[in-house]
Amino acid sequence: MLGGQLRAISLKDFRERMRVLAEELTRGGDPRIVLDRGLPVAILISFKEADTYARAEQGLAMLRGAGIYVEAAEGLDQLPEIVRGSQRVPESAKRTLNRLTRPIIGYLTTIVSITALRSDMETYMAKVSRLGYVVTIAGRDTYAATLIGTTEFERLRALRPILGWFRSQGLDLSSAETENVDAFVKSFRDEAQSGAGTHIASA
Repeated sequence: MLGGQLRAISLKDFRERMRVLAEELTRGGDPRIVLDRGLPVAILISFKEADTYARAEQGLAMLRGAGIYVEAAEGLDQLPEIVRGSQRVPESAKRTLNRLTRPIIGYLTTIVSITALRSDMETYMAKVSRLGYVVTIAGRDTYAATLIGTTEFERLRALRPILGWFRSQGLDLSSAETENVDAFVKSFRDEAQSGAGTHIASA
């Protein structure tokens, strides 16, 4: 997720090639960093990526609700202990994570057509770059692509290893329901006590 090489494009070229770029992303193309006079103002990612990360945020929220703050891990090697509850996460770190803004969750709040975005590009880019909005671009028949701020892009990229670790253990946080998360945590902790090694979330 959010893989590939981050490729730069000028704001002028983005305005002119918006539809083509959105279609490329739909087919698995690389994300684009949009530059205005050499400064980054937004990252264009596929709508599928935006949807996946927004759903993964729900899974991470379920874990936090169970007192499991995996985003506080300083490395993947700490994740098993945090999930088991044998590594304590400081209360200050929990408060910071609970207060953290997660703009990707609002990926369906602002939806614009390509025509509308072209006609008011300055306003929408300001919302993304200065206010942290997420703007989804609607294509002819479906949502085509999503604009996010550079800070949010880096935050989501930092989540990739965590989400990958959970998938490798049998839990896809982007599609998990509460019962899947609860079953995974229980199984993980039970197996840790019995010395087993594979963790499968119930479907």
